[in-house]
This record gives sequence, C-alpha cells and structure tokens, in this order.
Amino acid sequence: PFLLQAGLTPRAPRYGGWESRDISGHSLGHYLSAIAMLHAATGEPGCLERVNHIVGEIARCQQANRDGYVLPVDKNAFDRLGNGEIEATPFSLNGVWVPFYTLHKLLAGLRDAFRYCGNPAALEIAIKVATWLESVLAGLAPDQIQTMLATEHGGMNEVLADLTSDSGDPRFLAMASRCFHHAKVLEPMFRGEDRLNGLHGNTQIPKVVGLAREFELAGNPLYQKATLTFWDHVVNHRSY
Repeated sequence: PFLLQAGLTPRAPRYGGWESRDISGHSLGHYLSAIAMLHAATGEPGCLERVNHIVGEIARCQQANRDGYVLPVDKNAFDRLGNGEIEATPFSLNGVWVPFYTLHKLLAGLRDAFRYCGNPAALEIAIKVATWLESVLAGLAPDQIQTMLATEHGGMNEVLADLTSDSGDPRFLAMASRCFHHAKVLEPMFRGEDRLNGLHGNTQIPKVVGLAREFELAGNPLYQKATLTFWDHVVNHRSY
C-alpha cells in the first residue's frame, strides 16, 4: 500500500485481514519497531538488513510523493483536512480508517530504526513527514483541531515529542501540544478528575503515554498531574 499510494508498482499482493483494508500499512510500523529492537537485543544481522531495507523502501516512496508525504492511506483525507473539511467519527477521518493511528505507528517504527539501529535516513524521513503534516494542520483553528481529534489518533503527541528529542527541532514538540491534545479526554485529567466512563480504552492510553513523554521534555506540571491521575484511576479503580 505504501508503493501504491506513491504511484509505484507493488512487488507482491497485500496481506489479508486489516492489511487488505483502509487501515493497511500500520503493521509495517509495528514490525519495524520489533525488528529494530530485536537487533538491538540480539545483534542479529538479518534484522538490521531488514530494517535498512524497509527504511530504504519508505524513502523511495517518499521521494516519489515529492512533498514529504509517505503513508499507505489515501492522501485525499489529509488534503481535505488541510482545506478545513473535517468529517470525524471515532474510527474514520474524511472517509479513511484512522489515518493518524497509522501515521503514529510509522513514525514510531522510524524512530526505533534510528535509535536502535542508527539508521540516519529513518530520522530524515520522519522529519520530512512531520514537516509536511505541519503544513497540513497550520491553518486549522483550535475548534477544528478538536473535531479532528474525535477520530482515534494513536500516540501522535508521543512520536512528535520524540522527534524533537531526536532532531533537536522544537517545532515538533509544539505541534504535539497544539494539534494532538484531545481536550475532551485530557482536560478532566488536568483537573485530577476521572471522566473515562464509556471511552474506548486502546484509544486513550497512547494519549496519556504521549503526555508523559511531553512532561519529560517540557516539564509542564499539568502534564504530570494528568498522567498520574490517569494511572491512579485506571490501575487502582478500573482494573481487576
């Protein structure tokens, strides 16, 4: 699907299951993280070769796209978003199944390829993707951002914070807080309140993991309070 979106010729059929649908491609990010960590833990050279191969193919797709975009989902969803057109449901944004969830997985995989395997191209790709994304979101007002965040978006704040840590560019940490703080979920935590009833668990956890990472970099005490509030409520009051 990355090759298809870049207008390049696929080399094999798609995998089945979710990979055959609009959420296709997110598994590549998971896989890239896994083999990068496996190489770091074991020194297995085959893992390093595979990491470098995958990063090279992603770079090839990004180069074909010309503007920094590289994803396995229809770019039209982001083009509409940049124009202020936002149709958001819990699992769909502008007709595409959780595109930011997939982007989070890709950026996490690239981060791990850079950190665990020392692949500099992985960091370069991530910077170009985030710079492209910054241009998409730059014109959106705060209320439009919150409408967008009604769709599951993984831990976008975490990977953008990590990108600032790895690149030294503060723009990405700023984008994490401006564009990926879901007020409906996080603001009660800033007040020390539990407002989690009825929310999809998998969707919320990455938002708070990302907030913890932002606290480590920015030192905002509200981020710490929200993270500890979430931990207390989930572990001590919502777990068996």
